[in-house]
Amino acid sequence: MTDHSIDQIAGVTGAAWSQGSTDAPGRTGLGEQPGAAYLAYPAYPADLAFLVDIGVSASELNAAMARAEELGVSAHDILISVNGRTQRAYLRALARALGLPFIDPRNAAISNDAFSARALSSPLATRILPVDHHGQRYYALMPHGRDVERLFTLVAGPDAPARLAIACPNDGREAMIAQAGDRLLATHITPLLTERPDLSAHDTPRRARRSFVLSFLAVAAMLIAVAEGYLPLFLPVAVATIALAIVFGIALGLRCAFMLKADQEAAPRLPENKLPTYSVLVPVYREARIIPQLLAALGQIDYPAPFIEFLLLLEEDDEETREAIAAVDGDRRYAVLKVPSGLPRTKPRALQLGLAFARGELVTIFDAEDIPAPDQLRCAAAAFAGGGPRLACVQAPLAIDNADASWLARQFALEYAALFRVVIPGLASLDMPVMLGGTSNHFRTSALRHVMGWDPWNVTEDADLGIRLARFGYSIGAVASQTQEEAPARFTSWFSQRRRWLKGWMQTALVHLSHPLRLARDLSWRGSIALAGTLVATLAAALIYPLSCFGMMILLATITSLDSPNSPLLMASAIILFVAGHGVAILMIAIGARRSGIRLRLIDVVSLPAYWVLVSLAAWIAVVDLARSPFYWAKTDHVGRQKDNS
Repeated sequence: MTDHSIDQIAGVTGAAWSQGSTDAPGRTGLGEQPGAAYLAYPAYPADLAFLVDIGVSASELNAAMARAEELGVSAHDILISVNGRTQRAYLRALARALGLPFIDPRNAAISNDAFSARALSSPLATRILPVDHHGQRYYALMPHGRDVERLFTLVAGPDAPARLAIACPNDGREAMIAQAGDRLLATHITPLLTERPDLSAHDTPRRARRSFVLSFLAVAAMLIAVAEGYLPLFLPVAVATIALAIVFGIALGLRCAFMLKADQEAAPRLPENKLPTYSVLVPVYREARIIPQLLAALGQIDYPAPFIEFLLLLEEDDEETREAIAAVDGDRRYAVLKVPSGLPRTKPRALQLGLAFARGELVTIFDAEDIPAPDQLRCAAAAFAGGGPRLACVQAPLAIDNADASWLARQFALEYAALFRVVIPGLASLDMPVMLGGTSNHFRTSALRHVMGWDPWNVTEDADLGIRLARFGYSIGAVASQTQEEAPARFTSWFSQRRRWLKGWMQTALVHLSHPLRLARDLSWRGSIALAGTLVATLAAALIYPLSCFGMMILLATITSLDSPNSPLLMASAIILFVAGHGVAILMIAIGARRSGIRLRLIDVVSLPAYWVLVSLAAWIAVVDLARSPFYWAKTDHVGRQKDNS
C-alpha cells in the first residue's frame, strides 16, 4: 500500500464513487469483481461471501440475492437497509474481511481536510473521512452499494492506498456535525444569502422599515392633501377601491379557473427496479409525545428499503425527543442528525442541514404529526418520471383528521380542503407559481440544490420556495395521495400558528415584490399576475376584511340616499366584489370539501365570516411581529392521536 492524500484517495476509489452520488445511490447490478471472498465461496458475490464465515445462513444470502436481482441493487443492501444495527455489524465484518480497521469517527478527530469548502460541497464528504485515530491518519471509507464490491479489488491491488479504514455512514454524519457543525451550517445555510441576497428574507427588517415608512408617508400626504382641500376625499378612496378591485378581480378569476380544473389523473406507477432513491427529511422539535406515532407512520411507507433513507432532524438541546426516538427505534433505521444551536432557530435551517447529507435523487419533507398515505412516495416518483425535467416539485394534499375536535379545527379542515384540492392543483395545472404547503413536498434533489434550498430566515419557507422555483424556471405539480395532519384545536395554538404564517407570507411578499421588474422578467406576465392573485390578494384580504365588512354596512345603509357622495360605479363595483368574493370562496370550499370527503354544513358556511375576522386579527398582530421579531418561529404544539390513513 502507498500513501495518498484525500484527493488521491477519492481518485483511486474511482470516478464511479462520485457518479454513484448523482445516480441512484446504492443501486447497481451484481457485477462480480474478483476478490478474496470468491476464493472460498464463489457462489456468492463479494459483498456477501464473507458473511458465511460469521454465521449468516445460506437461505438468508440466497433470499437477499434474489431480492437484489429484482430491484437491481447490491445484495448486501437488502440485508442492512431496514436495520441500522445490522449495517454497523455488516461493516465491521467487511472490515475484517478486507483486513482493514473499523473506526468509529465519533471517537476520532476528523482532519480539517474534510471541512474545506471543496470537501463540504462534494458528495465525497459523506463517503470518505480523513480521521486521526490513536496517533495515526486514516481515510475512513463509508461505502454503500457497489462501493463494497469494488473495495475487494481496490485493497488487493498494487496501488491500494495506505491507512484505509471502514466506518459506518450514520457515525460519520454524527461525527461531522459534532466536530464541525458550525462550518457545515455556514457552508449549507448561507448560499442563498451569499449568491442571491435579493431572494433571502435575511434583510426583512430593512425591507419592512422601508415599506412602513413609505406607507406612512403616502397616507400622511393623502390626509394632508384632503385636509387642505387640494384633493377631494373621493379620489384616494376611488384609487384604493380600483386597486383592490383589480387585485381581487384577478384573485376571483384565478379561483374560478381553479374550480373548472378536473382532478389530475395519476401517472402510471414505476416498476420497483426503476424507482428513484428517496431521502425523507423529518424536522422535529419538542415532539417526544408523538414520536411513536411518527415512526409508526414512517414505517408504513411502501417503498423498497434499499431505495429510501430517513433523516430525523433534531435541535441539539432536544434531549427528550432524542431519547424518545432511541426508545422506539431499537434497530436505528432512522438516522438522527443533531442541528447545532444557533440563529435563526427555524425549520428551514434544520432542513438545509438535512439536504447537505441527503443521498436520494428525490427528497421529501414530513412534519412530526404527519401520517402520509403508504403509496405517496410511489405516486410522486411516477409523477416525476412523467413530468419532464422542468418538474422540480410535486405537492401532496394535506387532510385534517381531527376536524371534529373544535369549531376552529373544522374551519381549518375546510380551508385546507380548498387549498390542497382546488387552489394548488389549479395553479399547478396552469403552470403558475405555487405557494407550497409546509410538508409533503417532494423535490428533485438536483433542482432543490440548484435554487439553493430553503431560506433559513423565512418562517414560511414553503411559500417562498415555491415562488423561487418558478423564478428559476421550474414547474410544480400535484398528486392525489394525501397526508393526514392534525389541526390546532385550541385558539392559542391556532392563533400562534396563523400569526407565523401571515408574518412569513409578508416576508415572502417583501422579498419577491421588492424588485417588481426583476420579478416580472423571471415569472413572465402570467406568473406575476398569478402571484398578485394569490400572495398579494391573500394578505390584502386578511388585513382589510373587517374594514370591508364595516364599509359594506355603511354603503348599504346610504345606498338609497339621494345626496350620497359615492360614485354609483364605485358602489356597484364594491358590492359586486364583496358578494362575488364571498360566493367564490364558499363555492371553492364546497368543491374542496366534496373532493376531500367532508360534508359541508350550513353552520360551517354561516360562521365563515367569524373565522375570517380571526384571520384578520392574526394578520394585524403579524404586522407587529414582522417589525419586532421577524425571524422568531412560534412552535405549534401537537397532541397526537392514532389515525387511519387507509
